Amino acid sequence: MSTTKAINVLSKMFENVFGSSSRSVCLIRESTNLRQILEESILWLDTPVISLTTHHLQKMNLTGRDVSLCGNSLVYVKECEAFLELLFQPDFNESISSLFSPWSRMILACEVPPKSTQSLLVRLVDEFFIDIYDLNFLHSQNSSSDLGSSFTENNFIVKHLYMNRTVLELNSGGSLKVRWERFKPTKWVPRFRSGKPFRISLFHCPPYWFIENGTEIKDGLESHLLRDVVTGWPVQYHIDAAGPSSNNWTHGVGLVEEKKRDLSLCAHMIRINVGRRVDYTESIGNERLSFLVRKPYNPYIYQPLEISVYAAVFGMLISTSCLLHYFRKISRGRPSDWISQYMVMLSILNQVAVKSSLILQRKSTRILVISWVIFSILNATYYSAGLTSTLAHPRFTRDISTSEDMIRHNVPWYDENGYIQRFFESDYSGGSDTWQKLGLLHRKELRLQDEYNQSAILVRILGNRYVIDIENLPPELWKYYKVLKTDVTRFYNCFILQKHSPYKRYFDETILRMKENGILMKGGEWLYQTNRKSMDVFFTNSVDNKVVNLKINEERDLHEP
Repeated sequence: MSTTKAINVLSKMFENVFGSSSRSVCLIRESTNLRQILEESILWLDTPVISLTTHHLQKMNLTGRDVSLCGNSLVYVKECEAFLELLFQPDFNESISSLFSPWSRMILACEVPPKSTQSLLVRLVDEFFIDIYDLNFLHSQNSSSDLGSSFTENNFIVKHLYMNRTVLELNSGGSLKVRWERFKPTKWVPRFRSGKPFRISLFHCPPYWFIENGTEIKDGLESHLLRDVVTGWPVQYHIDAAGPSSNNWTHGVGLVEEKKRDLSLCAHMIRINVGRRVDYTESIGNERLSFLVRKPYNPYIYQPLEISVYAAVFGMLISTSCLLHYFRKISRGRPSDWISQYMVMLSILNQVAVKSSLILQRKSTRILVISWVIFSILNATYYSAGLTSTLAHPRFTRDISTSEDMIRHNVPWYDENGYIQRFFESDYSGGSDTWQKLGLLHRKELRLQDEYNQSAILVRILGNRYVIDIENLPPELWKYYKVLKTDVTRFYNCFILQKHSPYKRYFDETILRMKENGILMKGGEWLYQTNRKSMDVFFTNSVDNKVVNLKINEERDLHEP
């Protein structure tokens, strides 16, 4: 068989494997010498070729790369076993995804095919989603297998590892068996043949996920999206709660960054995690960042007494007036028929007041009047003193409506772990002077005690008006708080994956499909409509005394409106 035919077949195979992609091709070899048919076949490629030796790979530091070095790759080595053992060395294993892009294509040509390291090839296919075509040259007993030697035979066989079938065979007689359509990109389905599960990190973060009794996972807003992606995968859930010195979101990102987890849930904010060695999925939604501040306390003329006290006073006034009127009519000897029906009651009052007969005397009237005057003087004194105190030292009269108002009046705020405070003071905040000043107002030791406490609370607003991160605020205090009129900022949420994760494509495709169908937008709106009366308390400027009751126990079902 002529060498020209072998070169033409290999050129067409390279074109089918690499030609449909605009990414560069890495040529990885052990030395500068190449088999002639490979060298001449590469010349027909239209894509750029980056030439590397295995010696270069050992010296290169790939861990800091944001983009994988090789779009696609052609590997030509003497022994596949030595090359695969190099890739999976402990010092190099973490850099495989920085060298080979997930979903890339590789032609692996070896003079000595792998035998004992076949499982490493399976790992490259299953864990890193590299579509490998195994090119094996067939030799006669007289042929030498050293690189750079001349060969009289140019027969070879190509096997597709993912589909586990032979796709091309060129024998020594020149007979060609091939189906070129089998070189088209494969529709990839994770197989997990290496036995490694897909590890997911999450924690209690309502309304996205609920953890009961520390171990029982309940569905939230993200569960429907997650199940749509990982159904059929060997999933392993980990409840990763952070210690007192950290926060759950940072802890989850750190586990993914250290490759101890494959995915971290709970609506991570993309902007806060800029600079971390992780990948982000497409945005699953957005949240508004704001503060709950005290509603303004404006003293009215009826203060400082409560409305219930005034009702009791006026009730007593009316009752006393009626009794005085009745006593006056009886004392004048003009009883009416309807009064006679209450003679038993009047007799009791008369016995208590003057201890006389049923005919009431003027003395009882004077005692009742004197008692009422004393009661009125006490109430007037209490009202005067209370009103003077309220006007002289108002509890809180400023109307805080924006973050600039908080800075102007030095209103402190807190969140449980300082997660946002560190972002405000970091370089990733964009150097905003307002955010820097807000960071200085953070007080981790602040605690909510009563309705007169003047601290603000950091919250997130999902959808239109659904306020989250208020689990530690007692419901009886909700009526004293309102949301700022202007948002501090807006964040886009996502899932966190390992850097160069091959699973990113699955999540992105599912998220985009759900966005187009409007599914991702319904969860937050449904939460608000279900708890509308409770949430509207935070968007009024007046204190509403109605009872609020957030339906926490029903949230877990709201991801399927």
